[in-house]
Amino acid sequence: MVVKDEGYIFRDLLSSLHKQIDFYVTFNYIPITKKNWGVVFETTIPRMDSIADIHRLQDGEVDYSKRKDVYKYLSLLSKDNCKFINTLSKSAFDIQNKMLSSYPEFSDAIKNKIRIKHPPQRINLFDKKINNSETLNFIFVGNDFYRKGGAEVILAFDSLISDGVISPRNINLNIVGDINKKTNYVLGGFQDNDDFFEGIEKIIIEMII
Repeated sequence: MVVKDEGYIFRDLLSSLHKQIDFYVTFNYIPITKKNWGVVFETTIPRMDSIADIHRLQDGEVDYSKRKDVYKYLSLLSKDNCKFINTLSKSAFDIQNKMLSSYPEFSDAIKNKIRIKHPPQRINLFDKKINNSETLNFIFVGNDFYRKGGAEVILAFDSLISDGVISPRNINLNIVGDINKKTNYVLGGFQDNDDFFEGIEKIIIEMII
C-alpha cells in the first residue's frame, strides 16, 4: 500500500486499497499523504542518515544547524493532518526539542503534538531483597551487541563481581548478539578503539571459564 523512499518517508500508492485507509500510523517514517496520520519515533524525526549522530558531539554538545532537507519534512510534521507525534523516551523528546530550536517556524506546532509514550511493559515490584545465594539468570538480546549497550552490561557485571557484590557462581549471563559488529553510527567520529573491544571480549571469555 505504500512505497518506502529514502529510509525515512513513504508515499501513498494510488489504489483501491488506499481509498479504504482512514489513518496511517508509522514508526520513524513520515508519510507524504493527504490522509490523517501519526508517528512514533526514537531519537529524532525525521530519522535521516545525514543527521543521525549530529546531536552527539564531544563533551555533550549538540549541533542542529538548519538544513533544507530537514526543513522539508518538519513542515509535514507541522501540518494539520499529522495528528500525533509520540516519542519513546524523555531523551528523544529532549533531542527533538533541541532540533526544533533551529526551526522556530515549526517549533510550536510540532511540540504541541509530541507526547512521551514509554513502551508498554509490566512493572515488577519486589517485596524482598534478592537472596545472594540464589542463581540469577540474565539474558541480553541485541543483534548489534556493542551498539545496543552490550559492552556496558559486561562492564557492569565485571564491576559487581570485582567489588564482591555478587559471585560469578550465582549468575548466568546469556548473550545473544553479534560481537563482530563494532561500528556504532550514533558515536560518529568518536568510535571505540580496538583496546576497548579486546578488553570486553577478554572479560566475556573469563566469565565463560
